[in-house]
Amino acid sequence: MNNEQNRVDHAVGYQIKFTGLSEFRRHALQRLKLKTVIKESHCSQVQHLATNLCSARCRNLFATVARNQATIYDDLHLGEHVAVVSNMALADDVKPTKDTFHSCCWINTDGLSQHPYGDALLAVGGSDTFIHIISVAEAAVVAQLPVPASTSVADLSAAAKLPGMLLVLFRDGTLQLWQVATGQCCLSIKTDAFTAALHPNCHYVVTSSRSRKLSLWDLQPVVGPAAAAAAAAATAGAAAFVCAKWWSAAAC
Repeated sequence: MNNEQNRVDHAVGYQIKFTGLSEFRRHALQRLKLKTVIKESHCSQVQHLATNLCSARCRNLFATVARNQATIYDDLHLGEHVAVVSNMALADDVKPTKDTFHSCCWINTDGLSQHPYGDALLAVGGSDTFIHIISVAEAAVVAQLPVPASTSVADLSAAAKLPGMLLVLFRDGTLQLWQVATGQCCLSIKTDAFTAALHPNCHYVVTSSRSRKLSLWDLQPVVGPAAAAAAAAATAGAAAFVCAKWWSAAAC
């Protein structure tokens, strides 16, 4: 912790001590102000912003995606300032198109990383041929998941309380469930969905269609074996991001 952040924490602690937590929160909400303006380098509108809510120790991290770039920020350790933790752009030999990346989400990594201070994983996708898994600890792409031909990623969501589970919704309605720790595609089904919401424990996913129909899909038959495989891989040190070894999964 640096001196600037220590100063801020001391001031907050002092106010809470003398006013109480509830009063401090009420007062803070009444005095919200613009903290920082960030201008990113992609010359395009930001398509998606995601705060890391999967792990209490990493809730200082948030990420944005736009055009062909993904950027990870830290809003805790520099006082009133926001720090750039990592920035990823497609390789020079990949011609960027408008909004190549337009979705991102954080993946729960509890118990799956052997880094001394743990790790955080960000999944990003869009019209590119892969979904990229970015490791904050490695500041690099550590895995890629294939996107089926003739479609693109519509939305990404992860199980907040179940490590490694990532749900992908494609624009043609295909739903895929991945265990990114092992590169295993647990499920691939064709639906008419255009939005999807994943249960925090990955028990089920709810989808909605353009015909105004809600559907609930039971995931528990496939989630149990996938979670067990991920735990075994982490114990053995075989998970891709545990060893910081890049891999690319086979098509689902």
